[in-house]
Amino acid sequence: MRRSRPVSAAAALYLLMAGAVQAGEMTALERGDEAVRRRAEGHRGSHALPGPIGEAVAAYEEALAAQPDDLEARVKLLRALYFQAEFTLSEALDQHALFERALDVASEGMAQLAGGLAYADASGKNQPRLVEHLSDQPEAAGIYFWSAVYWGLWCRHAGNFKAARKGVANKIRDYSELVIALDDQYENAGGHRVLGRLHTEAPRIPLITGWVDRDVAISELERAVEGAPNDLRAHLFLTEALLKFDPRRHDEAIDRLQWLVRQSPNSELLVEEIQVLEEAKQFLAEHQP
Repeated sequence: MRRSRPVSAAAALYLLMAGAVQAGEMTALERGDEAVRRRAEGHRGSHALPGPIGEAVAAYEEALAAQPDDLEARVKLLRALYFQAEFTLSEALDQHALFERALDVASEGMAQLAGGLAYADASGKNQPRLVEHLSDQPEAAGIYFWSAVYWGLWCRHAGNFKAARKGVANKIRDYSELVIALDDQYENAGGHRVLGRLHTEAPRIPLITGWVDRDVAISELERAVEGAPNDLRAHLFLTEALLKFDPRRHDEAIDRLQWLVRQSPNSELLVEEIQVLEEAKQFLAEHQP
């Protein structure tokens, strides 16, 4: 068998420099994507180190600063900020500040997509025209999806009743329904998942959120599970809705929870699914006799 020749010092230096040049030639978006792939490095359970995702956020911000109209960079920044807030920050005030920052990023994207249209608010009567207007915009579902997500997260600190009075629940409903109309499979049937979660958690306040419907919570989360059967969070949300609102399906909900806690996290969504499994185990302990 022929032995491979040892690499000379000069050759090794050349390879090192070539690699550095190649890394330097990566675009900001590519650097962000590479950092996102490393987001679980060094994690402890559902808590991730801030370094990798911080690199991703910085790279996407650089890309967006260079090209403010780049909707792909904007959506990727919104997704990275979500991971940063949910899995690296522990202080509620820090998270809330990041949610407000992300809402600004999303709002700029919606304004760009709408192009000054009077019906850009995505309310029910305007939605058909807005869907038609956005039908050829591949990143539109992402902008509106993350807008809905961040308004939901914003409610954590502000409180559901304050948020309802500010019309936040209406925004989440309208944006989720728009995402479903644009692409009902976006982010693992994310429009159905967020809409179902809204009808699960939002308080019913006469003349403000009287449209909140617990049956819709269950039916939308069932659609989310049907559209993305491998999405563990959709299963958890459906289980919670069943336990809250349909006593007839209590045993089914417990069976779902027992199935859920036996699952292994997807290596590509390691930190995210570890969090789901931690919550599922706690939920099962609270509801299983």
